[in-house]
Amino acid sequence: MHRFDSYFLYFLTLGILALVFLGVPKLPHHKVLTPRAPLTFQQRVSHKVVFLDAKGEPEGTCTGTAIGPNALLTGEHCNSEGNKMVRLDLATEKHNILDWEFDGRDHVIYLFDGSPFTNYETVKVSSEAVLAETITFYGNDEGSYPAIPHYGKVKDCEDPSDLDADAEQFCFNAPVYPGDSGSAVYNVRGEIVGLITYRHTA
Repeated sequence: MHRFDSYFLYFLTLGILALVFLGVPKLPHHKVLTPRAPLTFQQRVSHKVVFLDAKGEPEGTCTGTAIGPNALLTGEHCNSEGNKMVRLDLATEKHNILDWEFDGRDHVIYLFDGSPFTNYETVKVSSEAVLAETITFYGNDEGSYPAIPHYGKVKDCEDPSDLDADAEQFCFNAPVYPGDSGSAVYNVRGEIVGLITYRHTA
């Protein structure tokens, strides 16, 4: 019994010294936020999207909107490496991307296999975003989950050439964080009128 106690104390001392000099090891974790109120429908259809490389390692996180049982709307730049696999929210299931369609303006729809969404937005023709109109988007700020609501107003992009206006691209003054890319932008009637593509920091 004396020998066991000596070994125990020896290894306990080594472990404490390792923690003191090397620090506590950092384990990967997700920022899970406890919502203060019940989730809205727009929050339920907004998903944290993690694109995975061929080895299943994460290569980028964005926000996507479910628009069908196996269809997701997000930003094309979110998957600049052309990965063929995603993980959604905090689920352990991995989904293979079966097909996609994009319009050349950073909007892309992905179709994937696996478990379907039970909540999804019905995309319909809506009015365009209007200057000074109030907008809302739900983004997974820096990997947070569930999606966090952000509010703002549509504003001029301050592009004197009018190229953005001609391309039907608008700006707004809601705060945008890494991970919010690809979020659907809603007007006050709950219609999707845009998609977050990039942040203008000026």
